[in-house]
Amino acid sequence: MNGGGSAPNKHASIKDWLDMVNEFQQAALATRLGIPLIYGIDVVHGHNNVINATILPHNVGLGVTRDPLLIKKIGVATALELRPTGIPYAFALHCMFVCRTKVAGCAKHYVGDGGTAKGINENNTIVDHTGLFGIHMPAYLDSLAKGVATVMAFYSSINELRCMLIVTCLPDSSKANLVSR
Repeated sequence: MNGGGSAPNKHASIKDWLDMVNEFQQAALATRLGIPLIYGIDVVHGHNNVINATILPHNVGLGVTRDPLLIKKIGVATALELRPTGIPYAFALHCMFVCRTKVAGCAKHYVGDGGTAKGINENNTIVDHTGLFGIHMPAYLDSLAKGVATVMAFYSSINELRCMLIVTCLPDSSKANLVSR
């Protein structure tokens, strides 16, 4: 996975990214087992690690627009900028339609990220069962129903319980229900 501003070089072009990803893939396939690499990148602000890419607002800024069509358009624009770099996996809420041959998207940050106390990043979300499943869960269930390939765990806490494993964020009665979807 790639994130946090890392790149093949300081002013990485589309070709720089494509060459790097292809080299990683060739190295992975050349191993004894030949297991392909699934390289992923954080595109929450667009594919901003590529020189001259479109920089987009953070999801919280997009969310307050309450404009799903705008967010869909941003996802398409991000996918169009990401695809030529050869990166097959994107983790951002708005971008699930990327890759060379197959779709691999990620719904993040599961679950409760938008409800942290005082809106502080990596904080605690205080919520009851009704709020968790009525407010925070629907977007993830919808993403899974639409075929999103992965879910990234919420780094923060729900009711003081660290959410680094998805199942720890779910009441026991709902684990099987989510997994079965």
